[in-house]
Amino acid sequence: FFWEWFHRLWGRLIGVAFALPMIFFWVKGYIPPKDRLTYVGLLILGGGQGALGWFMVKSGLVDRPSVSHFRLAAHLSLALTIYAALLWMGLRNLPMKKITVSPSLKRHGIVALICVSATIIWGAFVAGLDAGMIYNTFPLMGNSFAPPELGNAPFLYDHASVQFTHRMLAMLTGLVVFSYGLRWAIIDRKIGAILAGWVVVQIGLGIATLLTIVAIPVAATHQLGAILLLSFVLYSLYIADIPARRTISS
Repeated sequence: FFWEWFHRLWGRLIGVAFALPMIFFWVKGYIPPKDRLTYVGLLILGGGQGALGWFMVKSGLVDRPSVSHFRLAAHLSLALTIYAALLWMGLRNLPMKKITVSPSLKRHGIVALICVSATIIWGAFVAGLDAGMIYNTFPLMGNSFAPPELGNAPFLYDHASVQFTHRMLAMLTGLVVFSYGLRWAIIDRKIGAILAGWVVVQIGLGIATLLTIVAIPVAATHQLGAILLLSFVLYSLYIADIPARRTISS
């Protein structure tokens, strides 16, 4: 139970680490009036995250000591939302020159963000159901592309179906982000290389997690890789600027 205790303690410390400096900077007048509502909103979301965490834990205090995979996914989704908002605010406060891109590249980035987010959320379903403990082969699931029990049970509750969907989402995300990175490489090689390269690394980490039957160090690295991939896509969207009147091809 150490890690659960540490997770709870760390969550509370994060709340204090955010609230106390916010109050100090607010009183000192360092927070611009236009940003104050945003900071308050983030503080409220942080409190909601703690409440949602308890709601998740409560689902395991019944017949079986495991939490609802839906509540786990909701808890993770809110955490990612808070993280993304903080990252976006941090980028906004950094002096950086934006890069002019075509509207189609910007739309491609939004699709990439949706794909990455959906894959991460489905990864929470896999973790909550321990669905990574079965079909520890790749690229096939056993002896076939899709598990034979696909469709035999409710889709969101069946372990094999959830793992299969996560695999398919990961492949789709890989194609979307890799092609997005290639398009970015025409404009900025570094951004393009990071996007295209890291999504390949992340897929490799996912395969390694599966083949090692969810070895904790590998699985934790895979989760960290997902956060980094989300961060890279968000950064690329932030720095991408669409021209007001004319567009350029990318």
